Amino acid sequence: WQEETTFVDVTLWGRTAEVADQYLGKGSGVMVEGRLRLDQWDDKQTGQRRSRLRVTGERMQMLPRGGGNGGNGGSSSQGSGGSYNTGGAQYGGGSNYGGNTSQQAPPQQDNGPGGFYDPPAQQGMPPADDDIPF
Repeated sequence: WQEETTFVDVTLWGRTAEVADQYLGKGSGVMVEGRLRLDQWDDKQTGQRRSRLRVTGERMQMLPRGGGNGGNGGSSSQGSGGSYNTGGAQYGGGSNYGGNTSQQAPPQQDNGPGGFYDPPAQQGMPPADDDIPF
């Protein structure tokens, strides 16, 4: 397994942006849920059609820092951080975060497993078979 880094422009607003600004730094793992937007334009210098995928974040979850200790997929003693709804800072692929890596994560909100809200199962329906290979 080789971890691959992908840079995506993300826009966060309100409290979510404040938490991201305070606790995320360069190299921080984060999961963002939100709306996707595809921007397309013609590059004036090369004449090529260009595109960029952007996310307007609605929810954010900080991921645990993976240590080189082996073990079970990068879990750490810090836990998974909290989940934050309601988000104005913009973080893009070219951003240079200057955060301090010794900061602690904010208090975890009780939003169910993994920090996100899990909707209740609908009655009368069989449980979903999650055989997704990832």
